[in-house]
Amino acid sequence: MVKLIAPVASNITKITPELTRFLVEKNNELLFGKFSLDTPNNTVWYEHALLGDFLDEEELFVAVAAVLKTADDYDEEVSRMAGGRWTVDT
Repeated sequence: MVKLIAPVASNITKITPELTRFLVEKNNELLFGKFSLDTPNNTVWYEHALLGDFLDEEELFVAVAAVLKTADDYDEEVSRMAGGRWTVDT
């Protein structure tokens, strides 16, 4: 198993019902990957897992790019809701 993970927002200060609902609803909508809320580290992550037995270079490259793009697509919105920093841009 290969786990790909990218930070979306770090140093978050507000874990609100609005934030958690947003993350759950996006997890339901997105076909690839999921958001996770890491409360001990005050971070929201975007992650995806791949089976590694027959993983080729192109598949890995496409998956890494998709995880990073999704994290970047949502970093500003999540940071506004959670009071954190955009991590993909920093």
